[in-house]
Amino acid sequence: MLPWTPDHPTTAALAAEVIGAQFPALIDPSAPLTLLGSGWDNDVWTLDLPAGQAAFRFPRRRIAVELLETEARVLPWLAPQLPLPIPLPEWIGAPSPRWPLPFYGYRLLPGQTADRARLSAADRQRVARALIGFLAALHRIPAAAARAAGVPLDTSRSDLEQRVARTLARQDLLPARLDPALRAAALDALTGALARAAPADPAGWACCHGDLYARHLLWQARGADPGSAPGLCGVIDWGDLCIADPAIDLGILWGFCDLAPGAALMDDLAARYPLTPGLLARARVHAIVYALRLLSYADGVADADLYDEAMRSIRALLAQSAP
Repeated sequence: MLPWTPDHPTTAALAAEVIGAQFPALIDPSAPLTLLGSGWDNDVWTLDLPAGQAAFRFPRRRIAVELLETEARVLPWLAPQLPLPIPLPEWIGAPSPRWPLPFYGYRLLPGQTADRARLSAADRQRVARALIGFLAALHRIPAAAARAAGVPLDTSRSDLEQRVARTLARQDLLPARLDPALRAAALDALTGALARAAPADPAGWACCHGDLYARHLLWQARGADPGSAPGLCGVIDWGDLCIADPAIDLGILWGFCDLAPGAALMDDLAARYPLTPGLLARARVHAIVYALRLLSYADGVADADLYDEAMRSIRALLAQSAP
């Protein structure tokens, strides 16, 4: 069985029935639900509201229930502390005979996921600039306060040797169409980065998104909102929110934003983080792990946009000089 195979798949009819039973004022029988997306852990269905849209997250796998419950509990506490919008759970659904798992709904945030936006190099620099500020605000939240609010401690996610071992053990999931030389170079880069990465000091662990990649970034194009400039406009999918090594989140700056050593934005990053060789190497490990895992997943579910983005990240990471 593939890691993303659902235990509890949904349909539009089932989602409408379950939402309608608990939130009858939201469902218009003449307006069917639309599948926004299916990931490893959740199906997301949208429906029209008098003003805007609502999105409902249904766990596809029972293992994801705890993640969804963390989101519903913590995101309202977290949102006011961040400089970009995140989902705010508003309709909390309970298990029922028709649907045995919890679910929740929130008002859909505007924007397009970054993997589908076909961003230019300049756009990626805009994303990097906004992400540095966003992640610095997230990682500044005191770990003790986050734990008190319900953010779980995640030691396994910060265990680089374990993450790399799991990635190497799943080499069979990598696409058969992947060029063998590129595959070998990516795996060599991964093990090389691991060898240079000093273990993270738990005293420096912080409140982390935990699952940050292109599909969890929302991009607002120029003209989509009158008077707005193009740029990052939201961060979604917080099920893996945790207390962990900040390098887990920072990897996206290299894998997606091309933040190579010597780049101008490195000064901005260095003003907010202690850019030690160990931190840089750990971020590189996480970036390569994500690119390889996303490549396997995108190929497995025939997601062309995500596949192209994962391939682009791998090539970008290999082109960058290692820290």
